[in-house]
Amino acid sequence: MMDTTQGVTEMVTAIATATEQQSAVAAEVASTLESISLIAKDSVIEAESSVTTARSLEQKSEQLKQQIQRFVL
Repeated sequence: MMDTTQGVTEMVTAIATATEQQSAVAAEVASTLESISLIAKDSVIEAESSVTTARSLEQKSEQLKQQIQRFVL
C-alpha cells in the first residue's frame, strides 16, 4: 500500500512539474508572439512611410521633368 501511495505521489509531483513547465513555455510563446506582432505592426508603418516617400519623389520627379522641358537646346 505504501508503494502505491508513493507511486501516486511521484506521479502527481511529475504532473505538477510538467504543468509548471508547460505554463512557462506557454508564457514564453505568448511573449514571443507579442514581439512578432509588434515587429509586424512596425513593418507595416515603415512600408506605409516608404509608399508615401515614393509618391512624393514621383511627384517631385514629374515637377522637375516639367521644369526641364521648358528649356530648349
